[in-house]
Amino acid sequence: STSTWSPKHQRMSRSKAEREALSRVRALAQSITESEENANDLVDLLEYLHAETVEVLIAAIGEVTEVCCHIVTENYDWLRAVRSRRSQLQSPSDVAEKSSDIIVQYRDWMRKNYAACLERLLQLLYHESSEVQEFSLCSLLKLVEAEGSAHCSTHNTYAFPNALFHRVVGCLLDNDTDQKHLIDRFQDYLEFDDVRFYWLKNIASAVLVKVDNVTRQVRIGSSFVENVYSALEKVQMPTPEEEIGRFLAGDPPSSDDQEGMELEGAEGESGEEGLAEGEEELGPPKSKKKKKKSEVKALSVRLLHKHRKHFSDAWLAFLRLPLSSTVYKKVLVSLHAAVMPHLLSPQLLIDFLIGAYDAGGVISLLALNGLFILIHEYHLDYPAFYTKLYTLLEPSIFHVKYMQRFFCLMDIFLSSTHLPLYLVAAFAKKIARLALTAPPNGIMVAAVMVINLVKRHPNCRVLLHRKGAEDIKVECDPFSMTETDPAKCGALESCLWELKTLRSHYSPAVSSLVKRLLDSVREERREEALEKYLDIDHQQMFEDESTEVRSKESVPMNFTEPTGLWTPEELEDFSTMPCT
Repeated sequence: STSTWSPKHQRMSRSKAEREALSRVRALAQSITESEENANDLVDLLEYLHAETVEVLIAAIGEVTEVCCHIVTENYDWLRAVRSRRSQLQSPSDVAEKSSDIIVQYRDWMRKNYAACLERLLQLLYHESSEVQEFSLCSLLKLVEAEGSAHCSTHNTYAFPNALFHRVVGCLLDNDTDQKHLIDRFQDYLEFDDVRFYWLKNIASAVLVKVDNVTRQVRIGSSFVENVYSALEKVQMPTPEEEIGRFLAGDPPSSDDQEGMELEGAEGESGEEGLAEGEEELGPPKSKKKKKKSEVKALSVRLLHKHRKHFSDAWLAFLRLPLSSTVYKKVLVSLHAAVMPHLLSPQLLIDFLIGAYDAGGVISLLALNGLFILIHEYHLDYPAFYTKLYTLLEPSIFHVKYMQRFFCLMDIFLSSTHLPLYLVAAFAKKIARLALTAPPNGIMVAAVMVINLVKRHPNCRVLLHRKGAEDIKVECDPFSMTETDPAKCGALESCLWELKTLRSHYSPAVSSLVKRLLDSVREERREEALEKYLDIDHQQMFEDESTEVRSKESVPMNFTEPTGLWTPEELEDFSTMPCT
């Protein structure tokens, strides 16, 4: 009879197999690092990178990474020297080295295995297990560190291994796979200045491949846009006061050290530096003229304006992509604070911000911050700015998430005393009209802004003191809410009867505030601080009303004030009641 295995026996057998595999992985790694005679064990070790169980796979990734780091450190020269197909002329030392077929075959074999290792680690970035993905990413970056450090220590030169790093960035910016969780893990490495430098450089080149394709045969997936935004969002640029001096792959020389250290090109435009994928030409050494040019490149990783250049290139290329509505809003929210201060030329955002401002709705509101910086600091001339700002005043403005930001910026835009009278009157009148249907917290912001405009522009006081303002009717008001041109809306022929109406608002906080504001105009007091009303919401207003301490005399309990326990009518009724 055939015996059957129970699930318990299957789990015990699998656990035993895993323990044996883990032990085998550690033994193979140890034998390879102990002696080159055991190099054939590398083939068996690489097979475990295809293990089915996560535990064995993670162990194999760790051991393979340690072995590869050891190989890179001990054999950097010949591991890096890939034979060039373009060069037939070779130095005598190269000919002597290649006279030994066994050594040549061994080194070629080792290069292929190293390349296979890198290829498999890159594939594991798409593994179904997020733990395997993150472990593979950290292993690849450890190899980047090993390559850069080995080059620096072996040749006393600096060269960032951008060939490998470029491929890692390409996987993180995948066209069809959401890699934001890996980018979040990668954020820890952005503290290194060289990693951030080449991170931005490779992002810019990857995006430009998409947007500059003339034949339009390159598809731009939605995941690519999300991944690029996540990658750029994680970058924290250094400030001019900070010293750029923390590096992952070697230590590039400063301007004081370059005389004692030979430099290599550290910023190749094609990203060809590195081991497995890079190609080092064999032949005569480069001339001193070229070396001087490479010296400038090597130092660029230490220069803040070079970091800002790649930051600018990456962001400007990204903004040319077809952005989804969600990404569009996220970009506009952070653009003025996190991006524009670090761009070499913020003026290059003019077309993007004007396009967003003309889009209407919430997008226009979010574009105001960036436009304000361009107008205030870079003297952007936008003739239709106030007309467009006027059209953004709609009833929905009091219910959007960015109401506080909008009114704060609008108050700044209307702060100039050189604005024409008709324009100020149009804004004051429209804000007051919208306040009639706004929530209580919105009314408080609107009322403060209107009164401040009147105080700021004394000629607008006619809107408060016009005769007959008490008896005006809505249908007879010369002001037109549907007119989009502030010069034609008729605000100067109208009056601010809306504020006098709000004195009778149901909310005590609103009615008392409006009365106090109107009194402040007559008494010529200073402007009210708008900022303290921007953060007031329904919850705060309710808490203020419910926790306010009032005296007993100020709390009415009856419509008619009583004079005794019983009224005369009630006493008369009691006297006529029959006794039982």
